[in-house]
Amino acid sequence: YLGDWRDWRMSLDVRLFDCGQVPYPLEDRSFDTLITFDALEHYCRPEDWMSLVDEFTRITRRSILIVTNAVQEHKLQDGPYMDAFYAFQKGMRNYRKGGFECLYAGLHRHQLTVFKLVRTQG
Repeated sequence: YLGDWRDWRMSLDVRLFDCGQVPYPLEDRSFDTLITFDALEHYCRPEDWMSLVDEFTRITRRSILIVTNAVQEHKLQDGPYMDAFYAFQKGMRNYRKGGFECLYAGLHRHQLTVFKLVRTQG
């Protein structure tokens, strides 16, 4: 017997909301760092990802790490999907908004899917 399950709870602030819809129900600069790992592509289609990244910069004070899944093989032949994905990659490599800029873009699973944004202003 490991005790009552309530003994294992942590005092965490947990809020549920649709991450594909902005604005998020969070205050500006709520977090020092935001990490999204293999999740962004599940919130919405690639053509909408930049609006989420802009929202990430609103709610974050210092740094953001974004890692997406590699594009699934069956999507590689989906022209509109891949066009939006490549536009996202280019937009992230050149990202400079809300005081943030992309200081690192790298490969994960043989595709450009890792981006580190850091606040450089304000």
